[in-house]
Amino acid sequence: MKRTVVIMAAVCASVMLASGCSAPTEDSAVLELKYAGIANPKHPASVKQDQYFINQVNELSGGKIKITLYPSAQLGGPEALVDLLKSGAADVTNLAPSYSPDELPLSAVAELPSMFSSSAEGSLAFDELITEGGYLFEQEWKPRGLHPLMGVTSAPYEVLTTKRPIDSLDDLRGLKVKTAGAATDITARLTGSVPVQLTVAETYNALQRGTVDGRYGSFENQPYIGIEDILQYGTVGAKVGGFTQPIVMSQERWESLNPTQQSVLNKAAKITRDYYSKGADKADLKTRKMLVKDHNWKLFEITGEDSRKWEAAMDESRTIWAERIDKRFGAERAETAIEEFENAVERQG
Repeated sequence: MKRTVVIMAAVCASVMLASGCSAPTEDSAVLELKYAGIANPKHPASVKQDQYFINQVNELSGGKIKITLYPSAQLGGPEALVDLLKSGAADVTNLAPSYSPDELPLSAVAELPSMFSSSAEGSLAFDELITEGGYLFEQEWKPRGLHPLMGVTSAPYEVLTTKRPIDSLDDLRGLKVKTAGAATDITARLTGSVPVQLTVAETYNALQRGTVDGRYGSFENQPYIGIEDILQYGTVGAKVGGFTQPIVMSQERWESLNPTQQSVLNKAAKITRDYYSKGADKADLKTRKMLVKDHNWKLFEITGEDSRKWEAAMDESRTIWAERIDKRFGAERAETAIEEFENAVERQG
């Protein structure tokens, strides 16, 4: 047996020398990565972010980077994502800061009200701050051993309700609303509402049974949760917050990749960012019109004096959020995060 192995090795060596072939190298080997997805495969976050990113990586790498998606929290729920990355149980995930408020408090800045007017605008600003060299990257992602490849925001969140029309700020009082947690909880309490943190899977039953009266959210996602006929009212222009979903690896896993692999992942991430954010804005508007036409939604458009009142209330929410975070840190990091985000938004113009 040993003699056979020696002969075969000699033959292979002779063939490679004669043909100019070389042994497999790091660049020629297929890199296999595991992607921990939270959303179900039909949800826009999965289709337009997780799956689109994976397809881009496969195409740009010529099949040399293979990412397997585990959707619907198969590898672990939102609260487990940081541990999944650091333990190596997952290589890539979409890690929203609101999933890890204790580890990524500053990055919830993009979830504050009135921070951006569209997904395209918010995504570019957020991406700038959380990727390598950005303020949020240096302040909390890098120190925690996390390496964001890109960041996106949803379209601005509106107030969506089942039975109560929202025609003014006073209509928010006593309303039990599903929020994204973190920054949006402060907004809800400040306007007299009661924030209730639920998973996407729990939202349908909670709304149907009246456990909550509504939710903060974008229009686009409601049909995918099946609540387009349970919710019946909404605002347009409230901009009560947003949701962020960066694509993230651990710093250790990132540094284990060669430069070619890193370049492919970076390029795929930026392409996905632009595809997702531009598509989110178009889909949000299209879905809003569909909900009014086909599902009899009644919408309250916030303009003029009403707009100024809502903005004043939202500004107070941002101030309280910053004070709480800065008190915790003993420094004005949250104030700076707001300024950095606002400056990044201005640069998009």
